[in-house]
Amino acid sequence: LRLPRRLRLVEARFVWTEPHSRRLRVRVTVAGEAEAHHNVSVQESVEVEYVVKMMQCEICNRAYTSRTWTAQVQVRQRAVSKRGLARVEQVVIDTGATFEDIERFADGFDFNFMERKDAVTFVNALSARLPVKVEKSKKLVSADNHSNVFNHKYTFVVNVVPLVRDDVVFLPRHAPSPSRGLMLVHRMAANVHLLDVSTLEEVEVAPKRFFAAPLRPLLRGGDLVRFLVLDVECVGPAGAGGGGAERGRLAEAEVVREDGVGAVEPSRVLTHLGHLLQ
Repeated sequence: LRLPRRLRLVEARFVWTEPHSRRLRVRVTVAGEAEAHHNVSVQESVEVEYVVKMMQCEICNRAYTSRTWTAQVQVRQRAVSKRGLARVEQVVIDTGATFEDIERFADGFDFNFMERKDAVTFVNALSARLPVKVEKSKKLVSADNHSNVFNHKYTFVVNVVPLVRDDVVFLPRHAPSPSRGLMLVHRMAANVHLLDVSTLEEVEVAPKRFFAAPLRPLLRGGDLVRFLVLDVECVGPAGAGGGGAERGRLAEAEVVREDGVGAVEPSRVLTHLGHLLQ
Protein backbone atom coordinates (compact mmCIF):
# COMPACT_ATOMS: atom_id res chain seq x y z
CA LEU A 1 0.00 0.00 0.00
CA ARG A 2 1.53 3.29 -1.10
CA LEU A 3 0.65 6.50 0.70
CA PRO A 4 0.84 10.02 -0.68
CA ARG A 5 3.85 11.97 0.50
CA ARG A 6 1.66 14.34 2.59
CA LEU A 7 0.29 11.44 4.65
CA ARG A 8 2.04 9.36 7.26
CA LEU A 9 1.15 5.94 8.60
CA VAL A 10 0.06 5.96 12.22
CA GLU A 11 -1.18 2.40 12.71
CA ALA A 12 -1.94 -0.75 10.70
CA ARG A 13 -3.55 -3.95 12.00
CA PHE A 14 -5.28 -6.99 10.56
CA VAL A 15 -9.05 -7.39 10.77
CA TRP A 16 -10.37 -10.94 11.21
CA THR A 17 -11.83 -12.62 8.14
CA GLU A 18 -13.14 -16.09 7.36
CA PRO A 19 -10.09 -18.40 6.80
CA HIS A 20 -11.49 -19.68 3.48
CA SER A 21 -12.64 -16.35 2.13
CA ARG A 22 -9.30 -15.61 0.41
CA ARG A 23 -9.59 -12.06 1.74
CA LEU A 24 -7.16 -10.06 3.84
CA ARG A 25 -8.40 -6.91 5.58
CA VAL A 26 -6.11 -4.34 7.11
CA ARG A 27 -7.28 -1.32 9.14
CA VAL A 28 -4.93 1.53 8.34
CA THR A 29 -4.78 4.78 10.28
CA VAL A 30 -3.16 7.73 8.51
CA ALA A 31 -2.61 11.34 9.49
CA GLY A 32 -1.73 14.52 7.65
CA GLU A 33 -2.07 18.29 7.70
CA ALA A 34 -5.30 19.87 6.48
CA GLU A 35 -4.81 21.80 3.23
CA ALA A 36 -7.12 24.67 4.22
CA HIS A 37 -5.74 25.09 7.72
CA HIS A 38 -2.07 25.15 8.55
CA ASN A 39 -0.85 23.46 11.72
CA VAL A 40 -4.05 21.41 11.86
CA SER A 41 -3.58 17.61 11.80
CA VAL A 42 -6.29 15.32 10.46
CA GLN A 43 -6.40 11.60 11.25
CA GLU A 44 -8.61 8.92 9.71
CA SER A 45 -8.89 5.13 9.70
CA VAL A 46 -9.85 3.08 6.63
CA GLU A 47 -10.07 -0.63 5.84
CA VAL A 48 -8.10 -1.98 2.92
CA GLU A 49 -9.14 -5.35 1.48
CA TYR A 50 -6.76 -7.63 -0.41
CA VAL A 51 -7.99 -10.53 -2.57
CA VAL A 52 -5.78 -13.65 -2.70
CA LYS A 53 -5.58 -15.13 -6.22
CA MET A 54 -3.92 -18.44 -7.08
CA MET A 55 -1.34 -18.34 -9.87
CA GLN A 56 1.88 -19.99 -11.01
CA CYS A 57 5.23 -18.60 -11.99
CA GLU A 58 6.14 -18.58 -15.68
CA ILE A 59 8.37 -21.68 -15.44
CA CYS A 60 5.72 -23.72 -13.60
CA ASN A 61 3.05 -22.51 -15.99
CA ARG A 62 5.06 -23.88 -18.91
CA ALA A 63 5.72 -27.14 -17.10
CA TYR A 64 2.00 -27.82 -16.52
CA THR A 65 0.79 -27.04 -20.02
CA SER A 66 0.95 -29.13 -23.17
CA ARG A 67 3.59 -26.82 -24.69
CA THR A 68 6.37 -27.44 -22.21
CA TRP A 69 9.35 -26.89 -24.53
CA THR A 70 10.36 -24.63 -27.37
CA ALA A 71 13.00 -26.78 -29.08
CA GLN A 72 13.57 -30.52 -29.10
CA VAL A 73 16.70 -32.39 -30.19
CA GLN A 74 16.05 -36.01 -31.17
CA VAL A 75 19.30 -38.00 -31.23
CA ARG A 76 19.09 -41.41 -32.88
CA GLN A 77 21.59 -44.14 -33.76
CA ARG A 78 19.95 -47.12 -35.43
CA ALA A 79 22.68 -49.67 -34.85
CA VAL A 80 23.07 -52.90 -32.89
CA SER A 81 25.78 -51.42 -30.67
CA LYS A 82 24.89 -48.25 -28.75
CA ARG A 83 28.45 -47.10 -28.05
CA GLY A 84 27.77 -44.00 -30.14
CA LEU A 85 25.05 -42.97 -27.69
CA ALA A 86 27.60 -43.13 -24.89
CA ARG A 87 29.50 -40.43 -26.80
CA VAL A 88 26.33 -38.33 -26.73
CA GLU A 89 26.25 -38.55 -22.95
CA GLN A 90 29.89 -37.43 -22.87
CA VAL A 91 29.03 -34.41 -25.05
CA VAL A 92 26.29 -33.46 -22.57
CA ILE A 93 28.81 -33.60 -19.70
CA ASP A 94 31.56 -31.70 -21.54
CA THR A 95 29.32 -28.91 -22.87
CA GLY A 96 27.17 -28.53 -19.76
CA ALA A 97 24.01 -28.43 -21.87
CA THR A 98 21.01 -27.03 -19.98
CA PHE A 99 17.88 -28.84 -21.11
CA GLU A 100 14.46 -28.93 -19.47
CA ASP A 101 14.09 -32.71 -19.46
CA ILE A 102 15.25 -35.82 -21.31
CA GLU A 103 13.44 -38.89 -22.61
CA ARG A 104 15.26 -42.13 -23.36
CA PHE A 105 14.32 -44.53 -26.14
CA ALA A 106 15.75 -47.81 -27.43
CA ASP A 107 17.68 -46.05 -30.21
CA GLY A 108 18.40 -42.64 -28.71
CA PHE A 109 17.33 -39.65 -26.63
CA ASP A 110 14.99 -36.66 -26.83
CA PHE A 111 16.39 -33.48 -25.28
CA ASN A 112 13.83 -30.73 -24.60
CA PHE A 113 15.03 -27.13 -24.38
CA MET A 114 13.20 -23.97 -23.34
CA GLU A 115 15.26 -21.80 -25.69
CA ARG A 116 16.00 -22.49 -29.35
CA LYS A 117 19.53 -21.07 -29.07
CA ASP A 118 20.44 -23.69 -26.44
CA ALA A 119 19.25 -26.46 -28.75
CA VAL A 120 21.28 -25.04 -31.66
CA THR A 121 24.41 -24.91 -29.47
CA PHE A 122 23.90 -28.54 -28.46
CA VAL A 123 23.39 -29.68 -32.07
CA ASN A 124 26.58 -27.87 -33.12
CA ALA A 125 28.51 -29.62 -30.34
CA LEU A 126 27.24 -33.01 -31.51
CA SER A 127 28.13 -32.23 -35.13
CA ALA A 128 31.69 -31.34 -34.11
CA ARG A 129 32.28 -34.63 -32.27
CA LEU A 130 30.16 -37.22 -34.07
CA PRO A 131 29.38 -38.05 -37.71
CA VAL A 132 25.74 -36.96 -37.91
CA LYS A 133 23.06 -35.82 -40.32
CA VAL A 134 20.82 -33.04 -39.00
CA GLU A 135 17.25 -32.42 -40.16
CA LYS A 136 15.32 -29.35 -38.99
CA SER A 137 11.64 -28.53 -38.81
CA LYS A 138 9.33 -26.07 -37.05
CA LYS A 139 5.65 -25.99 -36.21
CA LEU A 140 3.45 -22.97 -35.56
CA VAL A 141 1.89 -23.22 -32.10
CA SER A 142 0.12 -19.88 -31.74
CA ALA A 143 -0.08 -16.56 -33.53
CA ASP A 144 -1.23 -13.04 -32.68
CA ASN A 145 -1.73 -11.16 -35.93
CA HIS A 146 -2.47 -7.87 -34.16
CA SER A 147 0.90 -7.73 -32.38
CA ASN A 148 2.71 -9.82 -35.04
CA VAL A 149 3.86 -12.37 -32.45
CA PHE A 150 4.26 -16.00 -33.50
CA ASN A 151 5.24 -18.95 -31.30
CA HIS A 152 6.92 -21.97 -32.89
CA LYS A 153 8.16 -25.35 -31.77
CA TYR A 154 11.49 -26.36 -33.30
CA THR A 155 12.62 -29.95 -33.82
CA PHE A 156 16.15 -31.09 -34.69
CA VAL A 157 16.57 -34.74 -35.72
CA VAL A 158 20.21 -35.81 -35.31
CA ASN A 159 20.97 -39.16 -36.96
CA VAL A 160 24.30 -40.63 -35.88
CA VAL A 161 26.12 -42.83 -38.41
CA PRO A 162 25.18 -46.44 -37.48
CA LEU A 163 28.79 -47.57 -37.09
CA VAL A 164 31.10 -47.91 -34.11
CA ARG A 165 34.82 -48.34 -33.73
CA ASP A 166 36.20 -51.77 -34.77
CA ASP A 167 33.37 -52.47 -37.23
CA VAL A 168 34.49 -53.91 -40.57
CA VAL A 169 32.94 -52.45 -43.75
CA PHE A 170 33.46 -52.95 -47.47
CA LEU A 171 34.40 -49.87 -49.49
CA PRO A 172 33.23 -50.45 -53.08
CA ARG A 173 35.36 -49.91 -56.16
CA HIS A 174 33.46 -46.84 -57.29
CA ALA A 175 34.25 -45.07 -54.02
CA PRO A 176 36.33 -41.88 -54.64
CA SER A 177 39.34 -42.97 -52.58
CA PRO A 178 42.69 -44.70 -53.27
CA SER A 179 41.88 -47.54 -50.84
CA ARG A 180 39.02 -49.96 -51.44
CA GLY A 181 37.87 -53.30 -50.15
CA LEU A 182 37.66 -54.34 -46.51
CA MET A 183 38.20 -51.40 -44.15
CA LEU A 184 38.26 -51.11 -40.38
CA VAL A 185 36.36 -48.32 -38.61
CA HIS A 186 39.32 -46.74 -36.89
CA ARG A 187 37.85 -43.58 -35.37
CA MET A 188 34.52 -41.76 -35.10
CA ALA A 189 34.72 -37.97 -35.06
CA ALA A 190 33.04 -35.35 -37.24
CA ASN A 191 33.80 -37.81 -40.08
CA VAL A 192 34.09 -41.59 -40.15
CA HIS A 193 37.76 -42.64 -40.32
CA LEU A 194 38.34 -45.96 -42.11
CA LEU A 195 41.67 -47.76 -42.01
CA ASP A 196 43.08 -50.14 -44.61
CA VAL A 197 44.91 -52.54 -42.29
CA SER A 198 47.11 -53.89 -45.13
CA THR A 199 48.59 -50.48 -46.06
CA LEU A 200 47.69 -48.25 -43.05
CA GLU A 201 46.03 -45.83 -45.46
CA GLU A 202 43.20 -43.89 -43.85
CA VAL A 203 40.02 -42.77 -45.62
CA GLU A 204 37.66 -40.15 -44.25
CA VAL A 205 33.98 -40.50 -45.08
CA ALA A 206 31.85 -37.40 -44.49
CA PRO A 207 28.35 -37.96 -43.04
CA LYS A 208 26.71 -36.52 -46.17
CA ARG A 209 28.57 -39.01 -48.36
CA PHE A 210 27.83 -41.87 -45.95
CA PHE A 211 24.06 -41.33 -45.86
CA ALA A 212 24.00 -40.95 -49.65
CA ALA A 213 25.58 -44.43 -50.00
CA PRO A 214 25.48 -46.18 -46.60
CA LEU A 215 28.15 -48.71 -45.68
CA ARG A 216 26.77 -51.76 -43.92
CA PRO A 217 29.01 -53.43 -41.33
CA LEU A 218 30.09 -56.91 -42.37
CA LEU A 219 31.49 -57.64 -38.91
CA ARG A 220 30.83 -55.76 -35.71
CA GLY A 221 33.13 -55.06 -32.81
CA GLY A 222 30.95 -57.26 -30.64
CA ASP A 223 31.73 -60.25 -32.89
CA LEU A 224 35.44 -60.23 -32.04
CA VAL A 225 37.01 -63.57 -31.07
CA ARG A 226 39.96 -63.94 -28.70
CA PHE A 227 43.23 -65.23 -30.23
CA LEU A 228 46.55 -66.06 -28.62
CA VAL A 229 49.58 -64.42 -30.25
CA LEU A 230 52.43 -66.89 -30.61
CA ASP A 231 54.89 -64.82 -32.62
CA VAL A 232 55.14 -61.28 -34.03
CA GLU A 233 57.45 -59.90 -36.68
CA CYS A 234 57.18 -56.25 -37.72
CA VAL A 235 57.38 -55.76 -41.48
CA GLY A 236 57.37 -51.98 -41.64
CA PRO A 237 57.97 -48.82 -39.62
CA ALA A 238 55.25 -47.21 -37.56
CA GLY A 239 52.76 -45.46 -39.79
CA ALA A 240 54.14 -47.07 -42.98
CA GLY A 241 52.16 -46.46 -46.11
CA GLY A 242 51.53 -42.78 -45.46
CA GLY A 243 49.76 -43.19 -42.15
CA GLY A 244 50.66 -41.66 -38.82
CA ALA A 245 52.13 -43.57 -35.89
CA GLU A 246 48.72 -43.57 -34.20
CA ARG A 247 47.40 -45.78 -37.02
CA GLY A 248 49.62 -48.67 -35.97
CA ARG A 249 52.48 -50.67 -37.40
CA LEU A 250 52.32 -53.46 -39.94
CA ALA A 251 53.39 -56.86 -38.65
CA GLU A 252 53.04 -60.53 -39.41
CA ALA A 253 51.67 -62.50 -36.48
CA GLU A 254 51.20 -66.17 -35.78
CA VAL A 255 47.95 -66.63 -33.90
CA VAL A 256 45.61 -69.37 -32.77
CA ARG A 257 42.10 -69.22 -31.37
CA GLU A 258 42.05 -69.27 -27.59
CA ASP A 259 39.48 -72.06 -27.55
CA GLY A 260 41.40 -74.04 -30.16
CA VAL A 261 44.88 -74.30 -28.64
CA GLY A 262 46.26 -77.76 -29.37
CA ALA A 263 43.34 -78.62 -31.61
CA VAL A 264 43.92 -76.41 -34.64
CA GLU A 265 47.01 -75.26 -36.49
CA PRO A 266 48.20 -71.66 -35.93
CA SER A 267 47.53 -69.12 -38.66
CA ARG A 268 49.84 -66.50 -40.13
CA VAL A 269 48.10 -63.12 -40.49
CA LEU A 270 48.95 -59.53 -41.37
CA THR A 271 47.97 -57.01 -38.67
CA HIS A 272 48.18 -53.29 -38.04
CA LEU A 273 48.73 -53.83 -34.30
CA GLY A 274 52.45 -54.46 -34.45
CA HIS A 275 53.07 -51.54 -32.09
CA LEU A 276 50.92 -53.23 -29.43
CA LEU A 277 51.55 -56.95 -29.76
CA GLN A 278 54.43 -58.50 -27.86
